Amino acid sequence: MSEDEGVIGERGVYFAKQWLESTTHFDVPHTAYDLTTMTTLPLMPPGKKKKYDLAGRFLGSGKSPVMCEVKTTASEAGQGPEYRQFLANCYSASYREYKDQVDPKRHYMWITQHPFLLGKWSKLTSLGYILESLGEHPDTIDNEVVDQEFARELVDRLWIIVLSEPLKKVMLTSDELYQVRGLLKRDEG
Repeated sequence: MSEDEGVIGERGVYFAKQWLESTTHFDVPHTAYDLTTMTTLPLMPPGKKKKYDLAGRFLGSGKSPVMCEVKTTASEAGQGPEYRQFLANCYSASYREYKDQVDPKRHYMWITQHPFLLGKWSKLTSLGYILESLGEHPDTIDNEVVDQEFARELVDRLWIIVLSEPLKKVMLTSDELYQVRGLLKRDEG
């Protein structure tokens, strides 16, 4: 990765963070550029970990944790294979927590500035696509048998967000966000 790509990637991560927080439904205090221990999850194979770009939580009563992978690109640019690896990692991290009886029902977001795999778009967060992705990456789950019931539950916690530059025009500013969050009291939920 060139230095310019690194800067563009970091800008994209901060844009995604600001946009998520401007919805008033998320608190996203951790980025891979600030505190990697908070953006990293262990996977099923002993010693394997995955670092995500953003870590936070829903605001309100559930306070479910959220992990985000951000792609700052002006084209499809190989997102298909990376997304399948992302799905395999999401299953691996979540299933490890489930087996350890500490599953917080974490949500996972793929945030991109360009759509990808348009011919498969409606299936990208389906059970079948998760299973296909795990079939491509059996090492991610330490070659264990996939728990299809768990994978079916994970489907409801997967998000794909296309976040384009024009959305910056409708985001709350930091000052507006501070005022609105105080009124909504979602932090107290």
